[in-house]
Amino acid sequence: MDIYMSRTLFGTIRIFYKDMKPECVKGNAVQINCKQFHNPIYQDKWDNFYVITYDNEKSPKPIERSKSSFLDATDYKAAKIPPEVLKI
Repeated sequence: MDIYMSRTLFGTIRIFYKDMKPECVKGNAVQINCKQFHNPIYQDKWDNFYVITYDNEKSPKPIERSKSSFLDATDYKAAKIPPEVLKI
C-alpha cells in the first residue's frame, strides 16, 4: 500500500493509504512501524491496541475492528536527555 498521510488525533494514529494489494486486504497480519515514536518508557509488549478500518466516504464509517493487537517495544532504545533541555 501507499501511505500518503498519517496523523494523531486524541491518542489515535490515523493512517491514510491507497493502492492496497487485494491479497493484503484480509487474512494477513499488518505490521505498522512507527518511526520517531518517543514512547513507551520501558521495553515490553503493550496490548489493547486496535486497528479500525473505515470506508472512504465524506463522513467515514467503520468497516471492521481488529481483535486486540500489541505494540512490540521489546527493542526500544531509551534516549538520553541532557538535564539542560528539561523544563519542569
